[in-house]
Amino acid sequence: MHKKISRAELIIFDLFGTILVCYGTDHIIRPGTPEVLEKLKNKTLVVATDEPVISAKKVLGEYARRFARIYGKEHLIEENRQRYKNLGQICVDFSVGSNQAVMISDDLNGSDSRSAEKYGVPFILVPRDSSSLVKVLDCRP
Repeated sequence: MHKKISRAELIIFDLFGTILVCYGTDHIIRPGTPEVLEKLKNKTLVVATDEPVISAKKVLGEYARRFARIYGKEHLIEENRQRYKNLGQICVDFSVGSNQAVMISDDLNGSDSRSAEKYGVPFILVPRDSSSLVKVLDCRP
């Protein structure tokens, strides 16, 4: 298992491009996601996305229940014309320090790595061209 994940109590996943991949107009669960979620079931898993919570839950379908909470557009903060996922509040909500969490994202526009840096949360990049989360996160059974 990836070192940053094995040390973390709270795993914060980005949604689009990380858990879900886009094929045309369809969003599907990235290959390997079910295996990763199963492997990490003893950790607290949350989603932080730029989309409204209701939309995230809808597109996740049955997978939504695998997450302790979904944070959406409603939870974003803006400072100096930059939008951030409020990873600090997420850590507070689950009573963990920022060093006990990890953000996993494809970081399409750089906002997730900026959010992680702002709040001192370790960050793992999921390359957009990577086919499987299992391979990226080294979560083999």
